[in-house]
Parts: sequence; C-alpha cells; structure tokens
Amino acid sequence: MAKFNPPKKLIIDEFGPEQKPWIGKLVDPLNNFMAQVATALTQGIVFGDNVKGVKIPLNIAISQTYPMVFNASSLKERPSSIHVGHVYPVDESTMTAAFSVSWSYKDGTIYYTLLGLDGGKAYKGTLLVSV
Repeated sequence: MAKFNPPKKLIIDEFGPEQKPWIGKLVDPLNNFMAQVATALTQGIVFGDNVKGVKIPLNIAISQTYPMVFNASSLKERPSSIHVGHVYPVDESTMTAAFSVSWSYKDGTIYYTLLGLDGGKAYKGTLLVSV
C-alpha cells in the first residue's frame, strides 16, 4: 500500500483579497474534512466502524458438523458477501492452505461451510460478512 501524506492545511491569508470574503466559508469545512480523512487513513480503517457488516469469530472443532449457523438478524439486511478474514489451525500460528466458504441466507440466519480444511484439525479465525 502506498504511504499516505496528509494534505496541507488551507490558509485564508494565502488567497487574494477578492477571494477572502467567500473562501473562508469553504476553508474551515474542507480543512476539517481533510483532517478526518487523514486520521482515518493513517490510523487504520476498521471493518466494524467503516463497513456495513459483521465479523463472525470461528472456533471449528475437529468433529465440526456442517453447515455452521450464525444468527445475522442484527444486520437488518441480506448479506451480499462473505470473505475469509483468516483461518488457522489452533495448534499453529500460520494460515492454512487454500480453502473457500460456501454460504446461504434465510430468515436472518447465515448457514456456512468451509471447504478445503483438514478434518483432523481444529481451527480458529474470522469471517467478514458485508451487506
């Protein structure tokens, strides 16, 4: 990712005398907006605060039965996508081999299955659900 350089603050005195009467009405709101964007981009954009959706924590037992169920009634809308945040075996710290998630939604409930995981291991991780 490219480094973000915060924008230069606009100063009313840098504008000509014919612009000063009206430019002041634009400078303060624009400076405030640019400061908020700079803060968001330099301090991290958080899924829960900036994307409409939820995180599903995963705790998958060795004997897990599928599909797994998540009550998504708090979303108030039908999910549009589910993405894998990360999944890793409980006894390891590295991510696991390639896998995918298959899911469906009905009456406020998400039914999902993780395909490609080794059935002999327990896993932890996160799924990201966006609407």
